[in-house]
Amino acid sequence: MRVRYDGSLVRWGQSGYGLSDMPTDNDFVDIGAGAHAAFAVRANGSLVAWGEDSHTMGILNVPSGNDFIMVSGGIDYCLALKLDGSLLMWGQSGYGLSNMPTDNAFINIGAIGSHAAFAVRSDGSLVAWGEDSHNVGILNVPSGNDFIDVAGGIDHALALTPIPIPGAVILGSIGLGFSGWLCRRKRI
Repeated sequence: MRVRYDGSLVRWGQSGYGLSDMPTDNDFVDIGAGAHAAFAVRANGSLVAWGEDSHTMGILNVPSGNDFIMVSGGIDYCLALKLDGSLLMWGQSGYGLSNMPTDNAFINIGAIGSHAAFAVRSDGSLVAWGEDSHNVGILNVPSGNDFIDVAGGIDHALALTPIPIPGAVILGSIGLGFSGWLCRRKRI
């Protein structure tokens, strides 16, 4: 699923679970996908969800408000970043997911698969909470304060860090037994 330049959404893959009931408006600025649900932030800062609440965790009951800037979906939970830098999570709250940081110092988020979530603080450091269900070290985020993005899957995560080589970025990977860095050249 992606947001087009005109603010409309495009999706592909699984169409069951109500995922094909995607809004047709063109006022979206960010998106997130969970297992059987999808989420989007409208240009006015409000949230919308569609799909199926497979495990009745309330994941489709998006919070009200118009101060959201990012959204990221996990299997049974969703994480949103607000304009003031605070985080809001709904759906599954077990597995340590309720131990979410409560300050308002965040610039990016990443909800991961089943039981872990990540965020980038305004100082560039990473924070993780939840549970390392398969003992792969997913909550052992790399140290440093130059991260700008974080994302991942069920048992792994990636963090993005700019490097001083013009046109290059590096991806940090944690979990799945890999703790190295991958370098990818990209034109900017």
